[in-house]
Amino acid sequence: MAAVFFGSGHAFAQADEPESLPRVEPEGELDTEDAPTTADVTQTDRAPAEQASATQAGPTREQYQALEARLAALEASQAEQELAALSNEEAEAEARHDVLKIYGFLDMGLQRTWVDESTIIAGYFDTNAWTFAMGNVDFYFDATPHPDWRGLAEIRFTNAPRGRINNFGGIAGTFERENTQQFDPGGTVVNAPIWLGGVIIERAWVEWQRYQSFRVRTGNFFTPFGIWNVDHGSPTLISAFLPQFIQQMYFPIRQTGVQGLGSFFSGEWEFAYRAWLSNGREEINNLDFNDEKAFGARVFARKDVGKVRTQIGASFHRGRVADKAVNITSIPPASDEIRFDVEETFAYRENIVGVDLSVDIDRTRLRVEGVAQLTEYEQGKRPPSSVTSPIPGAQRADDWRYSGYVLLAHELPWWRIEPYIYVELMQQNFELPDGLVNFAPGFNVYFNPATQLKVQASHGRLFDWTEDLPGDPGIHTTTSVVGRIVLAF
Repeated sequence: MAAVFFGSGHAFAQADEPESLPRVEPEGELDTEDAPTTADVTQTDRAPAEQASATQAGPTREQYQALEARLAALEASQAEQELAALSNEEAEAEARHDVLKIYGFLDMGLQRTWVDESTIIAGYFDTNAWTFAMGNVDFYFDATPHPDWRGLAEIRFTNAPRGRINNFGGIAGTFERENTQQFDPGGTVVNAPIWLGGVIIERAWVEWQRYQSFRVRTGNFFTPFGIWNVDHGSPTLISAFLPQFIQQMYFPIRQTGVQGLGSFFSGEWEFAYRAWLSNGREEINNLDFNDEKAFGARVFARKDVGKVRTQIGASFHRGRVADKAVNITSIPPASDEIRFDVEETFAYRENIVGVDLSVDIDRTRLRVEGVAQLTEYEQGKRPPSSVTSPIPGAQRADDWRYSGYVLLAHELPWWRIEPYIYVELMQQNFELPDGLVNFAPGFNVYFNPATQLKVQASHGRLFDWTEDLPGDPGIHTTTSVVGRIVLAF
C-alpha cells in the first residue's frame, strides 16, 4: 500500500473586486415644495457616502468567510484530483504487473537404487550409490496481455546431459561419458571452469480464452490425460515416483498442435473436455514427417465442493508414428549433384485409452489410473525386438500393453504428515520380462503452503507374465529410496 503525503503550502487566488454600490437617482422632477432642504440633502446623502466609504475600505467579514470557504473547496478539489491521478497510476502499474507472472518450483534431495550390477538396468543407469540430486528447477512465465489471450511457457533447467554414457566399454569399444566442462569465455581468468547444462522447454503455448465453455490453445502442451500428466509438478503430486506408463510413454507425454478445451457447470458438478490435433509423438522430432495428424480427446466430471470431492475421467489418443531416415545415394562425379533418398525404418499406428479416478474424503485421498496401448506395425516396417528376446533377429509384434496404479493417502491429525501406499502393475512384451509389480510406500510432510518434504521407497519385481524368457527374471528386481525437499514460489 502506498502512502500519500500532500504539501502544507496553500494556493492563493486573487479575490474579485467588490462591486460599487449603485447611486440612486430620484425619479421625475422634484416639486419645489417637496424639494428637501439643505439639511435634508446633507442627511440624505450621508448614508450612501458612509456605505461607499466602508466599501472602499475592504471586504466585509462575510466576504472573507466566503473567500476562505471557496479556497478550502479549491484545495479539497485539487487533493481529490491528485489522489485520483495517483490511484490511476497505481492501477495501471498493477495492471502492467498482472500482464506477466513468474512462478515455479524447486526440488532437491538424496536418492539411491539397489540392483544387480550385471543387469541391463545397472548398465544403462548409475545405481548402487547414495547420491545427492538436483531434481527440478522449473520456472513458469505466464502472460496475459489481454483478457482474451494468455501465453504460458514452462522452462526447466538441468545439468543434463553431463555424465551420460555415450559408449560402453569392453566388446563395445572404449567407454565414454558426456563431458560438458569447458573454460568460461566470459570469466575474469582465462581458465575459469564451467559445466554446461540443458534447458528443457516443458511446454509453451498461446491460448484464446474468451469463453469458459470454449477455448483454443496452440503450441507445445502436455497431453491432457489422466491425473499425473496433468498435475505434472512435484508440489501438486502425492507420489515422488513416476508411474510406469509415464516412464514408458504409453501416451505421448507432450505434443505440438492445437487443442480445444472448455467446461460448463451443472449444480455442483463441472463437466469438461479436451480435444487435440497434433504432430503426434515427439520422441524423435517435434515436427511431423507426414500429413497424417494424431488426434485425441479427454472428458471428465469433477465436484470440488462438499465432504466428498470427486473427479472421474477418460482419455483417448490415436496417431501414426514413423521414423524418417535420409540416405545419400549418389555424389559427383557419379551424378551431377548429391542425391538423397528418404525411407521409413519403422512405422506403426497406436490406439491408447486411459481412465482415472480421484476421490478426496476429508483428509483421505485416493488416486487410480489405468492405461492400455495397442500398437499395430505396418508391413515391412517392424523394428527389431528387444535385446532380451530369446529369438535372434526377431521383430516386434502387434500387441497390447497395460499399466496402472492405486494410491491411497491419509493426512494425520498432527504435524501435517501424510503417509501413503502406492501399488503398481505393468505388462509389456518387448522390454525385459513382460511383467512388473511395484510396491512403493511413502510419506509427505507439509511444513507450510510453499514447502514440503517427500520421502518414498519402492520395491519393483519383474516377472514372466505372458511368456517365459530364459534366465531368472528376479535378477532385474530393483529397490529405490528417494527424498526431496520441494519449494513452490
